[in-house]
Amino acid sequence: MTWLSFFESPFWVALNTISTIWWIINVIVATTAAVFSFARGLPTFLAILAGPCVFLAMTASTYCGLKAYDRFFIKKPCLVPVEYPFTVYKGIGDGLPVIAVSFRNDGMVSATNVMANIEYSRNKSEFVVAYGLWTNRPFPTLIERGGTKSVIVAVKDGNKFFAVSDMTPATYGMDSRAIQSGELTGGDWNITVILSADDFRHAYHFVLSIAEDGRVRMWRIKSSH
Repeated sequence: MTWLSFFESPFWVALNTISTIWWIINVIVATTAAVFSFARGLPTFLAILAGPCVFLAMTASTYCGLKAYDRFFIKKPCLVPVEYPFTVYKGIGDGLPVIAVSFRNDGMVSATNVMANIEYSRNKSEFVVAYGLWTNRPFPTLIERGGTKSVIVAVKDGNKFFAVSDMTPATYGMDSRAIQSGELTGGDWNITVILSADDFRHAYHFVLSIAEDGRVRMWRIKSSH
């Protein structure tokens, strides 16, 4: 079932109807609380606060309930970065060390047709890797429920670092090479990894710091949305 057909399904219509009725109940209860507060002779400011406080509390409980329903009952993948920010793999592909970030599927079903689009920016330097290279091929990438896979954000060739792109999806499997897409010079690079899969799409933000002596650090920037 696609998301479009799901939103058009009788189940979704019924859920929205119930949510609307619940919101109306919130308004009625909040209004009743305010009127009751006046009737009980409470101070004016407490009576004024009673209605909105009850409304906000019930709205918050509704939101938490819907989030829990979405998390545990709607069967879709949920890809999240693992706790450690990055891993240095020694000897991937042509034997070059690579820096990769790992994502775990905490969803209810396997993540199918997973693809990574990676954006790099530093000062005035910007470029995009349309198809990120995964450490564990083949393409298309499948991340089973509870499974973890890693996408490469940089490869070290000598004393230089480069972004790499997977040619497999761009050539429909005719060319499986990994090609250099841009040099990552020393300094702090803002990296956005956009993961897309069937019924899933999300952007994750990182900073890759490359020192003059070749040491690297990487950490995640947690966005508010």
